[in-house]
Amino acid sequence: MRYATVAFLLALGASPISQASACGGFFCSSSPINQARETVVYGYEPDGSITMAVQITYSGRDEDFAWILPVPVAPDEIAVGTDALFQQLIAQTEPTFALRDAVEGQCARLACEYPGPGCSVGCGSAASPASSGGADAAAAFFDGGASPGVVVHSEGVVGPYDTVVLSASTAPEVIEWLQMNGYDIPDASGELLGPYAEQGFVFVALRLNANRNSSVIRPVVMRLPTDEACLPIRLTPIASDPNLPIALFHLADRPARSTNYAHADVPLDFQLWTRGATWDTRVQARVQELGGRAFATDYAGTTPTLTLDLPDIADLETASPADFVQQLQLRGYPPGALLQEILARHIDPPRGIDSQRYLNCLASGGRCEEPSRYDPSGLVRALEDEILTPRREAQALVERHAYTTRLSTSMRPEDMTIDPVFALDDGLPDVPQVRTAVRVTECGDEEYFTTTAPIRLELPDGTVEQLREAGTTDPDVACRSMGASGARRSGGGCSAQSLSSGSALSWLAVLAAGLFVTWRRRKTQ
Repeated sequence: MRYATVAFLLALGASPISQASACGGFFCSSSPINQARETVVYGYEPDGSITMAVQITYSGRDEDFAWILPVPVAPDEIAVGTDALFQQLIAQTEPTFALRDAVEGQCARLACEYPGPGCSVGCGSAASPASSGGADAAAAFFDGGASPGVVVHSEGVVGPYDTVVLSASTAPEVIEWLQMNGYDIPDASGELLGPYAEQGFVFVALRLNANRNSSVIRPVVMRLPTDEACLPIRLTPIASDPNLPIALFHLADRPARSTNYAHADVPLDFQLWTRGATWDTRVQARVQELGGRAFATDYAGTTPTLTLDLPDIADLETASPADFVQQLQLRGYPPGALLQEILARHIDPPRGIDSQRYLNCLASGGRCEEPSRYDPSGLVRALEDEILTPRREAQALVERHAYTTRLSTSMRPEDMTIDPVFALDDGLPDVPQVRTAVRVTECGDEEYFTTTAPIRLELPDGTVEQLREAGTTDPDVACRSMGASGARRSGGGCSAQSLSSGSALSWLAVLAAGLFVTWRRRKTQ
């Protein structure tokens, strides 16, 4: 089968490639640029093709940007995507650890005597004042000559990118053509690209267009006539962090898995619920236990509902500059560098006024001078082409697929020696996004106070963690442990019931200490 391939960020240097299923690369010759995270979306289409969206992470000079991708066949289509697809998929599938409280029996009530004038601790204490102020919403809206053996299949402009699809029998021919045509590809990349040229692969290359209107790096979306997906791990070590997090979203009608990497069944423990550990660190540890090449399933289930589509803006062609900008806010157009850049291309501020400052004035509804130039028709077209259309296509991509699998891993460069391949498998179980544990306070028959009762944590996999052992049953000792002088035994003075705000804070402090000091593990029988 042919493999869909994705590009990773690379800098100077090379590593040998021998396996036929190796994937693509992203080169920058001027300086090493580390890849902090890789996120890719695969859409498995009914016609057997794959729609692939790759989020590109880049920091450096615009003229140094170059991206090259070996693919088994030329893509049917290349387009720009939207970062919102990745942002919303990540947010909707991020593993979450919820906690539900339960009580066994009935805890004894505890009233404590607190010292001090007015008994201010635990007895009608004023709540902490809410934070005041807040940023102004409007001001925050804008934060922000060919070698003889080369065959050029197509050239074009996609968003801010020049694109070319070419092939050659050797890597030096590919590199020479790209360098002669302004692509910043280092000579050292020949060792990486050589196997692809020998196998008859086609190369897709991108660079920032010299006459571009935008410098904002955007995701790339490709439609590939292939029915499998693979990830270019072999080309990544040169520019990778010591542990590279990878998140892959497989949109299909059933679950997805790697066919040549292990499945990382990440064990659950109480620290995931007490924030003593994170899911990412647990995945990283489990992957290393399995030899460095494995994927965990973060989520597998119904495709989440995303809100990527945006309202039409054709009616704004007759709007004033202020109305135009304010309507974009009201209609949910996302603030950020791309929107600000598009607006600045079509609204020139009055002389002597900074563009961002002027746009913020328009957004806030303040008294703003007339712009020196305003092109509402061009602005509508640019917003439709660069924001609205990519978001609508991403919305359609998500809605075409009823099932989503999110796979994650964290890999060291020395483990990136085999490219993982993926396939769909309807025999795999669902994996929920939210893992719920139950924290049980074991009160007994008024045997313990709320602050001293044993507490256990029941995890979704059946594991039980004892978070706190049984404490005192003496009310004086219990009260003194919370900073009181002792138990309250008569009327007058101030008291704090065990569930009042004051004692609740003390209870949380005691519990927090118990979580890290007095726990033991026991399995359910």
